[in-house]
Amino acid sequence: RAALARHPMDAYLQLLAGSYAVSRNDPSGLRFVARAMELSPNWHAPHLLLARAMVARGRRGQAKVELGETLRRAPDHAFAVADVALRLSPPLDDAEMDHMAPRDPSGIVFLDYLATRPGTTPAIAAVADEVQLRRDPNQRGPLMRRAAEARAGGDLQRAEALCARLAQAHPRSHAGYECQSAMLAHRGDVDAALQVLALGLQRGASRYELHGARARLLAGRRDAAGMRREVASMLESAGADVDRRIATHGLHGRLEVEVGSDAAAWAAFESAEALALPAHPYLRDMLLVAARLRDRPAVDAACGTLMETMAADPVVRQHCDRGGRDAGAR
Repeated sequence: RAALARHPMDAYLQLLAGSYAVSRNDPSGLRFVARAMELSPNWHAPHLLLARAMVARGRRGQAKVELGETLRRAPDHAFAVADVALRLSPPLDDAEMDHMAPRDPSGIVFLDYLATRPGTTPAIAAVADEVQLRRDPNQRGPLMRRAAEARAGGDLQRAEALCARLAQAHPRSHAGYECQSAMLAHRGDVDAALQVLALGLQRGASRYELHGARARLLAGRRDAAGMRREVASMLESAGADVDRRIATHGLHGRLEVEVGSDAAAWAAFESAEALALPAHPYLRDMLLVAARLRDRPAVDAACGTLMETMAADPVVRQHCDRGGRDAGAR
């Protein structure tokens, strides 16, 4: 309040005061938020804060209005709007979702968030996907989710049809080819699955994901040499993207474990860890490999960190408990 007295025209300070008051159920909070809206009419933040307050107070209709105003001003904040919209009771129905989502790509993003954010129920996801497909029958996200649902439900014929539709509609996306190859692999036809992924590569689809899918299939049938060639292609496609390089080395380590090469797995995990420091995303994997290799110094080194960060993990406790390690060594 002292800062506001000195700077009454500062919209941020008005919103800050409003946020503080709203969090304490102080009725003056909405007055501050309204003032912030007056001072900065195109700013989305006051509308989002007001929407949260209206949801908390059970004022569903006004919350919907403010969520729509937020989306109109800041389409790149669709994820935040979706999080608040998922708290509405009763949930948004088909017509309400269709009305709230803008008629441009940001609307599709918002609907996709509604279908995939934590807290989404299957019913809400189904409605969000239906609205998307009504706007674009070949929208990628809903087709992928419906194919996965069909496969999980045992309707492989429908799943395969959806995958084919996805690949045809989005020939430069990896999603359709991965979807088709997963169906073929599920049927046991790994050669055909690999051919589908190769077709995607020929059509210029995202190489990184397709090489990764091929690496997994080849590891599954114990083709270590082929798997390693695909991993090398993944690293080439990753370029200077550090996150992708870390993930690729991590995947490589797990695939080497799958084909039974612990020494190569250790080297791959070590590369991932070196790039990821100070995080240790693959240290638990390294612990398991070191235990199988009976590399006591490596086990001790991994346990020194894991017992500080993952002491509750039963696998970590099993390998890092001194008595258990001594028994294993004997």
